[in-house]
Parts: sequence; C-alpha cells; structure tokens
Amino acid sequence: MEHFRKVPAVVRASKVQVLNRVRWLWEDLPDGYDSFWFLDIYLAVAAVRFVPKNVRQQAGWYLYQTMALYQMIIGLLDMIYALQNLTDVLAAIWYTMSFFAILLCLVKHYIVLRHYEAIHELRIFLNQQSFCSGDPAFDGKIRKRSYTVCQLLIMTVLCVIVLQQISIWIPTSQRDRTFSIPPWMSSYCGVFFSFILQILYFGTFTVIWVSKLFSCTVVASILIIRVKTEQEILAKNFELMMQTCLEENFFGSYQNSNRARKQFWDHTKNHLKTVLDQQHELLKHLEQLKSLVEPLFFFIYYASLIIVGTVFVVILREPLSFMTMVILSSTTISALECYFLCYLLDSFKDVNETITDHMFCFCSQLPHSGDHHADYVDVRATLMVVGYFCRHGMSFQCAGIGDISSAVFADLVNISYSVLTFLLNVL
Repeated sequence: MEHFRKVPAVVRASKVQVLNRVRWLWEDLPDGYDSFWFLDIYLAVAAVRFVPKNVRQQAGWYLYQTMALYQMIIGLLDMIYALQNLTDVLAAIWYTMSFFAILLCLVKHYIVLRHYEAIHELRIFLNQQSFCSGDPAFDGKIRKRSYTVCQLLIMTVLCVIVLQQISIWIPTSQRDRTFSIPPWMSSYCGVFFSFILQILYFGTFTVIWVSKLFSCTVVASILIIRVKTEQEILAKNFELMMQTCLEENFFGSYQNSNRARKQFWDHTKNHLKTVLDQQHELLKHLEQLKSLVEPLFFFIYYASLIIVGTVFVVILREPLSFMTMVILSSTTISALECYFLCYLLDSFKDVNETITDHMFCFCSQLPHSGDHHADYVDVRATLMVVGYFCRHGMSFQCAGIGDISSAVFADLVNISYSVLTFLLNVL
C-alpha cells in the first residue's frame, strides 16, 4: 500500500518536470543550465554520441542499432536485386537512390563524430556567454531570440520526422513497392514472415534514417545561429565604441586640449584592444565551425545534384499516390536543407558587413593632430585591417563551388532541372 500512496506524488513530480522542460523551449534557462539540452535529445533520437546510463537504455540502444543495420542490409539487397534484374529501370533507379541516401546518412553521422571535440568546445564557449556589447538589454534580447529559433528548428525537424513516419504506416501499394523485401527472400521465408520483415523495414525507417540525415545539418545550423549571435553582440560593441569615442562636442575639446587628445587615444586603444581580443577568440571558434560546415555542405550539395533530379524522374513516371507525395516532400526538404545553410551563411556575412561598415566609418571620423600622428596611423591601420578581414577573410567555401551563398542554391536548382530533363528524354 505504501508504494501505491507514492504514485500520485511521483506523477505530480514528473508532470512538473515535463512542464518545466516545455517552458524552457521558449523562456530563459536557469543559471548554469546547458542551453543545448534539446539538441542532445535530438542527437539521442538520431543515435549520435548517445551513452546508455542503465540496462533499459542499453537494451534500447542495441535494438536501435540492430534495426538500423537490418534496414541498411535490406536496402542493399533491394538495390543489388534491382540492378541484376533490369526489367524495371525506374525501380532500379529508386532502390539505388534509396541506398545512396542511407550512405549519405552514415557520412553525415561520421562528420558529427569526427568533429565532436570541436562541437563540444563551441558549446562550452556559447554557454559561457562571455561577450558583452555594453548594452545588457540588447545582449539578453538577441540571445533569447537565437535560443528560441534553435528550439523551433529542432522541433520542426522532429515534427517532420514524426509526420513522415506516420505517413509511411498508411497502407498503399506504392509503399509496399517502395519498402519491399527482395522477391527471393519472400519466396524463401513465406508470406507471413515476409510481412513481418517488411514491417520491421518500414516501421521505424524514418525515425532512424531521416533523423540521421538531418543530424549534422541541425548541429551545424544551431552553431551558426549561436555564433552569429555572438558576432552581432561584437558588432554592437564596435558601434558603441565608435559612439563613445566620437560623442557630441568631442572635436572641439580634442583640438583645444592636449589632455583631451591623450585621453581619447588611450581610451580608444584600450577599448579597441578589448574588442579585438573578443574578435580573436571568436575567429578561433569560427575556424572550428568552418571545419564542420564546409565538408557538410560539400556532401549536401553534390548529393542533391544526384538525388533531386533522379528522384523527380521516378515520381513523374509513377502514378500519383499518397506515398508519392511523401517521397516528393522528403526530396524537397532535402533540397531545402542546402538552401537553409546558404541562407544562414548569407546572414552571417551580413553581420560581418555591419562590422566592416563600423570600422570604415570610424576610420573616416578619426581626428588627427601632429602630436598624436603615430596613434592615428596605428589605430586607423588596425581598423582597416579588421574591416577588410571581416569582409573578405571570414567566408565559408566548398570545393568546386567557391564561396557558399544563396547563388549556389540557384545553380543547384538549374543543374537539377537539367538532370531531370535529360533523364526524362532518355528513359
């Protein structure tokens, strides 16, 4: 009886904990709490760097890995059978693209694991929130906005995964063809066991593989958003520095007082040193971010060139069905993955342009006097170097593409359309 009396208290405590977690999606976190907790939940769903803490979690972990291995093997067998028996060219193309997508999931999974130490260091840096613009209200507002955007991003991806998985559960002939078992296996196992094997194949396919497909992109996107936020705080710091140093009635006192001139240059150089130290620290972490984003974009871009046009050929040649719409939406979302990264990196460049504008504006307004000519040249040169580097030295690049921007996505759409028209004429 004593155990039953404790049940309501346990339920209430669990309810409070769940409500607190949901509230933390939108509100400020308690002090010292990891702001990446929702990302960790997503990575656990994708089975990226998950460490089981008890026997039940360990059993679930082994079951998850077994299901993923089984689904990958079935995908490989489907592709081999379709390529050996080219009676249906569209089926051969579809199964080849499906297995290629599985391999792409594993590549993205490996990229996260390969750069996990850099990701961990970036998370520590962002959780510390060590940058300050001099305007606490601005800092708090912009950090809260970026935190909310990150939570919405993860929630959107999870909703897409759940909706796609539910859609796959709806019985259709197109689904049975898309997630089929090789005929030789069906004839060997019998009707009943073939049905069980097919359920095991599509029952958790989206949860396992689509979560892996977007895992690296979600991590990279959140880090870009959060690093861009710190860059915006730094840009605000540059702006306030310029306003403070060149405040109203400054030039009159500067020209008439040796003491005012000395105080100006001492204050400017000290403030500039503090801001440049923050800029140097941010650049160090930016290099870590580039090492993650650039190889990720390479695989996303060139995989999209192959997959998008090819899958659209299969969709156009097949009769329209609910499963066809699911495949169409999945392919479109994969293409938009490339666009989303381009958009984030473009917005990152906009912040760098803002810093550059502040630097050049400050340069044009620096006062000059003969007794502080060396200080004038030193500060002016520093500002020009920082401005030039922010404009030209902080870009993300990809092999064979150059700078990553929205124009790259436009090229991707044009090339994918060319692939589509070519295959439609050939097949």
